[in-house]
Amino acid sequence: MTNLIISISAAVLPALLLMRWFWKNDRFPEPTRVVWTTFGLGISIIPPVIVIAQWMASLVEMQTNPWFAAITQALFQAALPEALTKFCVLFFYCARRTHFNEPMDGIVYGAATSMGFAAFENILYVMQGGLDVALMRAITAVPYHCANGIIMGYFIALYELSRRDRRGTRVQWGEIQYLVLAITIPVLMHTLYDFPLMLLDNAFDPSLHWVFTITFATLVFGIVFAYRLFLKVRNLQHAKPIASM
Repeated sequence: MTNLIISISAAVLPALLLMRWFWKNDRFPEPTRVVWTTFGLGISIIPPVIVIAQWMASLVEMQTNPWFAAITQALFQAALPEALTKFCVLFFYCARRTHFNEPMDGIVYGAATSMGFAAFENILYVMQGGLDVALMRAITAVPYHCANGIIMGYFIALYELSRRDRRGTRVQWGEIQYLVLAITIPVLMHTLYDFPLMLLDNAFDPSLHWVFTITFATLVFGIVFAYRLFLKVRNLQHAKPIASM
């Protein structure tokens, strides 16, 4: 029983700490109820992700080349299902809240959605692989999920705030571009991140271990890109008086 509690704690704690860090570094913190609801919705999207991934399995089975099979699997069974379901949480729930009124909100809710997903996913992996898996995912998969959520939330916030500022009935192309970026950047990054692992699973060729440089490069890029977006938005927050928010 003790080992089970330790394993679950090790699986969940990194996600909770990351979510809390971005939440508490928001100069105008979001309501507790909405943040935790978003975290819970991040957990709730796991069943639809699994259903979509299984539905897409036929696309992978059609591929005879291990490289094409790996890229198809990474795209259609991981990146797209996760991105689309997270997008639905952020776009149809978070962006509809009255408190969603600045770019930092997209970052906080993006982190909360992704960390809900990552926390539960971590439990599944850690229950199979133990504490070593928890430690490895704490410095790779968890921050990478967080980075993807931040990027998605940031661009959804740009879309939503631009639409509100304009107060028009017709969507502008520039606003549509924000939504396109909110989906395509996380999908592309997630595909590149997962592709090497899936390639090795399909090819069973140890000489291909060099492809993990793609995963590492994508991990570093995603974390740096997301953190720069956070710093940019935080600086904008501190440039404004509290009364203006």
